[in-house]
Amino acid sequence: MQKIKGFILFVILFLVTSCEKNELMYSVETSELESYLQKFLTEAKNYGYEFDLEKDGLIMQFSDNLGNNVLGLCTHSVPLKVEFNRKYWKDVTKYEDGNDRKEFVVFHELGHGLLDRRHYNEKLPNGEWKSIMCGGDLDDSESTLVNYRGERKKYYIEELFTQSADIPEWSKTSKDYDLTDYVCILDDEFNSEDEC
Repeated sequence: MQKIKGFILFVILFLVTSCEKNELMYSVETSELESYLQKFLTEAKNYGYEFDLEKDGLIMQFSDNLGNNVLGLCTHSVPLKVEFNRKYWKDVTKYEDGNDRKEFVVFHELGHGLLDRRHYNEKLPNGEWKSIMCGGDLDDSESTLVNYRGERKKYYIEELFTQSADIPEWSKTSKDYDLTDYVCILDDEFNSEDEC
């Protein structure tokens, strides 16, 4: 009888410990972040990627400690940790393309964490970035501003997941580079507004 009680106690402790571990392995701070994550996962599936984030682990949260010039940070750990600059997130909400800007940062950071993409600083014929994975060590005069909206967004998503998207027609001329009403708060290299 004692052995049975001991075994039952062991099973209960194992189950409780397992449940706690899974909670700590997967956490997304807000429903808004969850919606951007789900959009990323949907796009990933379109390109043949499948992720079991509850098993493999993912923590997505806001931070006040990334510094003024950092929009997001991906830490390769178990679980994978992705943080976003809370101030930037609030500030960008007031712009018409605020959702695109947020999606861009989430996709960029998840590109690092889930796709194992590194910064890629090649340019298209018209001088725009070839990938939303631009960043890292750049000349101070270079902004990592990406026009991530409209037909350009489709191209950038394809490039993110394939790393081999065809050179788009819109990039063969600079006439179509429309940044009307685009105000740069921080660019992806996370410099202040006057350096955009």
